[in-house]
Amino acid sequence: MTDNSCSLAIIGDGSVGKSTIIAAFRAEGFHAIYKQTIGCDFYEKQLKLRGDSYVSLKVWDIGGQSIHSKNLSTYLQHSTAILLVYDVTNRESFANLDDWLTQARKCASTQHIYLLGNKVDLIGQRQINAKQHDKFIADNNLMGGMFGSARTGENVVKMFYKIAGEAVGVRLTEYELSFHDKVLTAHIKVNDERDNERNAWADDIEKEDMEAERRKQQGAGCACIVS
Repeated sequence: MTDNSCSLAIIGDGSVGKSTIIAAFRAEGFHAIYKQTIGCDFYEKQLKLRGDSYVSLKVWDIGGQSIHSKNLSTYLQHSTAILLVYDVTNRESFANLDDWLTQARKCASTQHIYLLGNKVDLIGQRQINAKQHDKFIADNNLMGGMFGSARTGENVVKMFYKIAGEAVGVRLTEYELSFHDKVLTAHIKVNDERDNERNAWADDIEKEDMEAERRKQQGAGCACIVS
């Protein structure tokens, strides 16, 4: 059995949803461990990649560390992979990726850098499209990227497997990655043709209502229909 490890640092502006991504780790069974030497928590889980290939994925919880934080370089130096995260509903968070990438390449030696466009569940508020996303990846020679939602879980775990696998030399196919897709549910109202059908007694009811209204206008007193 092949057993390797991958340390992943997640970086990006403070509002992009990194804390929600960390929460997704906990939901998927990642165990929190405190790294005393650098004073940072990380989450760890052994992932089965293919056959007898496993990888121990460690995800640094650097929380609200800003791009100017003195500790950021320490976290990046200990990482074998880096995930840049931005908010697809926040154009500024996308624009700031250049600065985050510069810092990452300044502090870390790894070439395993990926991009995640978060919050795609907020469809009506989206400001960054797939063309812009893909262009950033191509222009900066990143290893790849995805769109996802930490809130719904879409593509989050799938991204973990992709990064961890490639960091140890196992490139999972799209088919293999599809087993780690989050099953999303949507409630859709289906129009039933019967909704538009007129009830069999609708004409009689309408006729009685019209008759009652006519009698009322004629001052008949009681507008009730007795059958």
